[in-house]
Amino acid sequence: MLRTITLFCFFALLCVGTSAGVPFICHYGIEDYGSGHTTWRIASYENWTFFANERALLTFDGVSWERHMLNNRSEVRGVAVFPKQHRVYVGGENEYGFFEVGQNGVLQYHCLSDSVDKKFREVGNVWEIYELSGVLYLRCDDYILIMHHKEPFMIESKDKIFASILVDGVIYVATDHGVKMVAGERLLPITGGAVLDHMRINSMFKYKQGMIVTTSNDGMFYYNGRSVTPFPTAADRLLKEGVICCAAINGDLVALGTIHNGVVIINLATGEVKNYDEMHGLQNNTVLSISFDASGNLWAGMDYGIDYILLNAPYFHLYGKGMSYGIGYSAQVFHDNLYLGTDRGLFMTPLDHVLEGQNINMNRIDSPSGPAWFLYSHHDELFCLHDKGIFCVNGTKASKITDVIGAWSCVAQDGINNRLFVGLYSGICILEKINGQWRSLGRIKGISESCRYFRQTGRQQLTVYNRNLNLAEIYQLDSSYQKVISHKTVRKVWIDSLSDVPSDLYEMWDASGNIIKLDKQINLIPCSAGFILYKPDVKVPPVRTLIHRMLLTAPRDSVVYRANFSHIKSSPIISFDNNSVRFDFRAVALQVDGGVTYQYRLNDGEWSDPTTSTSKEYSNLLEGTYTFEVRACSGNHFTDPDSITFTILSPWYRTWIANLIYIFLLCCGGLFIYQYARRYVWQKQNLAVEQKTKEMKIEIDQLEKDKIDLELKHKNQEIANLIISVARKNETLFALKESIRSVAVKLSKTNTAESKRELLMINNSIEASMEGDELLKRFEEQFDLVNNNFMQRLSQKHPDLSGSERLMCAYLKMNLSTKEIAPLLNISVRGVETMRYRIRKKFNLERDMNLIDYINSFA
Repeated sequence: MLRTITLFCFFALLCVGTSAGVPFICHYGIEDYGSGHTTWRIASYENWTFFANERALLTFDGVSWERHMLNNRSEVRGVAVFPKQHRVYVGGENEYGFFEVGQNGVLQYHCLSDSVDKKFREVGNVWEIYELSGVLYLRCDDYILIMHHKEPFMIESKDKIFASILVDGVIYVATDHGVKMVAGERLLPITGGAVLDHMRINSMFKYKQGMIVTTSNDGMFYYNGRSVTPFPTAADRLLKEGVICCAAINGDLVALGTIHNGVVIINLATGEVKNYDEMHGLQNNTVLSISFDASGNLWAGMDYGIDYILLNAPYFHLYGKGMSYGIGYSAQVFHDNLYLGTDRGLFMTPLDHVLEGQNINMNRIDSPSGPAWFLYSHHDELFCLHDKGIFCVNGTKASKITDVIGAWSCVAQDGINNRLFVGLYSGICILEKINGQWRSLGRIKGISESCRYFRQTGRQQLTVYNRNLNLAEIYQLDSSYQKVISHKTVRKVWIDSLSDVPSDLYEMWDASGNIIKLDKQINLIPCSAGFILYKPDVKVPPVRTLIHRMLLTAPRDSVVYRANFSHIKSSPIISFDNNSVRFDFRAVALQVDGGVTYQYRLNDGEWSDPTTSTSKEYSNLLEGTYTFEVRACSGNHFTDPDSITFTILSPWYRTWIANLIYIFLLCCGGLFIYQYARRYVWQKQNLAVEQKTKEMKIEIDQLEKDKIDLELKHKNQEIANLIISVARKNETLFALKESIRSVAVKLSKTNTAESKRELLMINNSIEASMEGDELLKRFEEQFDLVNNNFMQRLSQKHPDLSGSERLMCAYLKMNLSTKEIAPLLNISVRGVETMRYRIRKKFNLERDMNLIDYINSFA
């Protein structure tokens, strides 16, 4: 939105003279508010102003403009603010309704005319809207429409209605035939109002115990409830010529908008009259609507544009736009006159006229044209430092006193009354008054730069300032003051003559210096716009910082908060997908755009560095609640911060529902892990059991094997015992046999045949017992049982083996030695070796093959 604020300088009416001190005026055009030219009505509440424009309702918060359309796109004729209801009622052509502050602060339109019958909708233009005891009254061209909770009611006027007002609970309307009042559901003429019956009444406003009625061409009248009397003012001629169109009152100050003469302001307490028109800076002279705001300043709606007149500002222009005398360079009070130096020459006006706000007349001083840079009063003489040289001013004439040209400024030499230092375009020269005449002593040697700003800062010391670079050249002079003996450069700021002028205003006005005090309350400041009267003691509303919009910037800009007149400040809740936001803010003050910087912070963090930017954007904010604060710095003072709190929601994957899902999944996962772990433990336990079982089985097998081995060992032991037993038996029998044989030999010698025969029978019986014993069979059975059928397999493989040879193989299997085997077989050791040899032969064994290994192969 293009926002153009032009500050103008005013003073008195040209030709006839005008009062000193013309207020600043801010201009707004269609390029600012983006709507129609004409403004019909204005309503203000605190710092918000609403305009019934020909194309839309306009709102202005001191920072930015917004426009709101009616449903039928008609002109907005009337507007009224009802702050308690958070509503702005509007009226157009055959349409009426209200704008209500929404949750995000944005005005939302609700049409009332769409909800009523056609006869209550086609009422023409709706100009004024009032609320009385909960009932809505709409003033139309020919009707008073009453909207209450029941059926709407319409009071028809036989005469066209031009104006209306609500005073002390009574609605008055001005028609072609005088003023009437609404009584119930009728219009009744007011008491004693016949004098107004044939006058064109354009406005009415409450004053004291009654009201003032303004007419187009017949002046103003006062109605006290019983009679109507003329209300004369010093502005009557001006008002009658100008044609009164609208009016507004603020205390004793009445502002009247006219068709031809702009704005006329009358102080009813003092009778003082001021007139502001195109010559004083208005965009044009036709004022259709007018209204005071909460600061006492004045809004004026013209048939082309809107103006804001700063009546209560501490600064004013000395003269109006139509009396511009060029850029102001210098000013000086001399002999009760105010002298003004500009780029167009030198002018003068009586000082008391300026101080008392009287009409002033500017008189041109007889001097060369061109810039008068500086005015200096010294011992009842006034010097003008000019582009053409140095002049001494006497009354209305200026005389050149030297041949020097291009003089910037001057200052008296300390301690010497008849000497002046004069700053030139190049260097500094010395003037001395000799025999009543000022003469130049020449330039100071060693100083060659431009010396517009300089001072004597010591007995023999001059300091020349460079305002742009904030540097100073300090020159030490000799005793004659005409030669530099030393010089140094330091960083130093030029300080103007008055320190009570705010630096931001000083810079905004592009003041050139030489500020002077006209009296204790008024300073005069030369500047690029002419001259400004500044009153430091005038209190102005403090600079106010306003966050006027909060927008989401992704995927596209959308407003989530708008500053509003009801001060409804929501706490926007924003989805995580839109976590990039921008804040637009401005400082609202009379010193608009004048050297204001801003600082901001988030969640009580550190304040940012000062910046002139009026917006701040944050991108990719995490979820959480944030508070954004911003404050303005005007001069050296910080405003109270404005703040807004907003919440960024968590992304869907970090919401409480997602957390529940995560918990559920976590529980499921935990259950799965538990089951898996349980299954794993179970499997591990099973594996351990199986391993243990295997180990136990192996152990059992080993035990069984050990048992079997033990049994085998036992069996072998039994076999061994049996063999030993047999061996012993055989040994015993063999011994008996030998004994019997010996006895038989001895008996043979005796020839006892019978004894011999019995001994032989015993011997045969013993041999039979030794040879026919079932020992072999039992041995083989026991041996096969212990040694896995060794004897059977041996017999199957080598069936040609004799019984003794099989026993021999069994004994070898048992690892018995030759000496152990011999008695078992009842043969000699030699016989055992022989039998071994026979067995090898039957086995067909090679020499290198071991007999025992071969026998063990049958196990």
